[in-house]
Amino acid sequence: MSALNLYRYADVFKSKDIKGSDLLHLDREKLMNMGIKDEFHQRNILVCIEELCKALPPPPVAMETMGSAPTPGTVAVEPALGINYPGNNLANNAHNLVPHSFSVLEKCGKCHKYLRGLLHQGFLCQDCGLVSHRTCSATGLPSNCISADSDNRISRFTS
Repeated sequence: MSALNLYRYADVFKSKDIKGSDLLHLDREKLMNMGIKDEFHQRNILVCIEELCKALPPPPVAMETMGSAPTPGTVAVEPALGINYPGNNLANNAHNLVPHSFSVLEKCGKCHKYLRGLLHQGFLCQDCGLVSHRTCSATGLPSNCISADSDNRISRFTS
């Protein structure tokens, strides 16, 4: 909750004696009864609880290294994968990512978790509308960037 600046409700949870096992049973009505009346805060608390309680996906399978294995005493150095790293987007359909501040909760197109914060939460592809965390875009995105027509492209993100 502190990542979303909802730490002010920590005392409410303590005073109502809410334990970790009780989190699964919280809903909007119970949050209202606890005195948390702001709909945005209710939604963010419920999203936090949902992310805490859902099972973690299996870790990604390590990619096979290409080339020769490092000899003893040497360290294999992987190139940094950033937005401009050519290995991120091998095809001609590379994402056109720009930093973006979203006005509503958005899910990352890679890890499917919500972007957090008030400003500069992540990146938006100007061509296909893909939303991603900074870290997810740095570790590689799906390379299926298909440019949509200008009406559907990113109109929902502009005001």
